[in-house]
Amino acid sequence: MASTQHTPAHHVVAGSALKGFRVHNFAGEDLGKVDDLAMNLDTGRIAYVIISLGGFLGIGDKLYAVPWELFSV
Repeated sequence: MASTQHTPAHHVVAGSALKGFRVHNFAGEDLGKVDDLAMNLDTGRIAYVIISLGGFLGIGDKLYAVPWELFSV
């Protein structure tokens, strides 16, 4: 009988699925929404989350690159 190895589950989500998610600080205040992700090509990992703040219908909003390490899901 073949044995099965138990490996830890990996939680994976498409980057496009994160676009538009609201971002809040630890106090629960709304900081904006996820506009894009920036990857480190050397490691293949997410380096920054690009947050869109302000504006109206995508006009006049400001983009901020926030290090991935500062996020919790």
